[in-house]
Amino acid sequence: MHCQFGDHYFKKKERKSSRVCIQGTRKIGCQAHVEIREYILYPEYSVNVTKKLSTWKTRTIRKSKLEELRMSLKTGKKVKVERKYFVSLPTEEAHHQTHLAGGMHGMAQKVHPQVAEKIRELVSEGITDTSSVSRMLRHYVNHHLCQEEKPKPSDRAYYPTEDDIKNHVYPAKQALQLSKLDQKNLELKLPKWKSEHPDSNIFFRPFKLKEGTNEEKKYALKPGCYTGVSTTCETETAEDKNNFEDTLLWIHQEKWQQELLTKYGNDISLIDATYKTTKYELPLFFLSVQTNVGYSSVAQFITQNETAQDIQEALEVLKTWNPLWKPNFLMLDYSEAEIAAIEGAFPGIQTYLCDFHREQCWERWVRDQKHELSPEDGEKLLELLRACAYAPPATEEGVPVVLCPARARLPARNGLVNEV
Repeated sequence: MHCQFGDHYFKKKERKSSRVCIQGTRKIGCQAHVEIREYILYPEYSVNVTKKLSTWKTRTIRKSKLEELRMSLKTGKKVKVERKYFVSLPTEEAHHQTHLAGGMHGMAQKVHPQVAEKIRELVSEGITDTSSVSRMLRHYVNHHLCQEEKPKPSDRAYYPTEDDIKNHVYPAKQALQLSKLDQKNLELKLPKWKSEHPDSNIFFRPFKLKEGTNEEKKYALKPGCYTGVSTTCETETAEDKNNFEDTLLWIHQEKWQQELLTKYGNDISLIDATYKTTKYELPLFFLSVQTNVGYSSVAQFITQNETAQDIQEALEVLKTWNPLWKPNFLMLDYSEAEIAAIEGAFPGIQTYLCDFHREQCWERWVRDQKHELSPEDGEKLLELLRACAYAPPATEEGVPVVLCPARARLPARNGLVNEV
């Protein structure tokens, strides 16, 4: 029996992949080990060697006794047996040379099975935050598992570290999923959500490839498409479109959101696309309105690609859910795809740019070093642009001085467009 930090405790497993495992084990070269030897004695067949016998005579007697013992065991004769064990333990110094021992040995312990089971129980209840799980585990160990004799705080078997907790939370979450594919997992959960919230509007169309698409074509598509989740917001190529049967589309709206949209959304509504807010690089859109207490989100939808066709399709679904929603104005960021989709879904509507995105675009252009603007010149240019943007809607020689409409051009990458 070797020490768990020794060379013989953890064997390095052979890996089929070509990855180089820098440290496949946690051994640190401890040479301490425990030796246990078992001896079986047969007192009835002992050899008396007290008398001074020659070596040849002693060997002959032992041989005859051994043959007699073999015959007894072979015939099934009852033989008296005695067992003795000899144990050799290492000294503490043997451990101290390579690793901690004594009260600090618990730092290397594996998580206790009952503690690991408690982690799985907490995850099943929806508690996955590391600090919350750690706090509840400490209460569980002190008040339930080890009431009489509490373990030392350094014992990782009962008080796992944050990394230990994360390593147990992740497989517990995976075990609760209905499928390893998030798209399939979402599709299986929809009936439950609709039964629990019958007033909610949920539209989900999973990504689907055309039948007959071979494996090479599947993986030749954009990353994530094979699992139904595209990790890009760019427009598909013609070859990609030929392989798609359906693109991913998710739309969600609660009953109270419908009421807010009908009450406050007919004058002006807002659409904002967010990026890098989820684990997937999918465009997540929020439809919002200004209520009497501030801005509120009244619908959400996710498209596989940020194209005018996909966005307009989502807006058409929202129109069927909200037949009284007929906005006069829509505010959005500077996106040609969004503008085209809105004008297609609501003919004759006036679109306006969001002040935040307009300012953000200007500031990025001014601070870009390739335009060779000094900080002083950049601030002066921003002041002029802001003065134009916030000027009253008066005309001079028949030319309006306003930059708010979405069709007004913004600073381009290759230069600032002369629009004033």
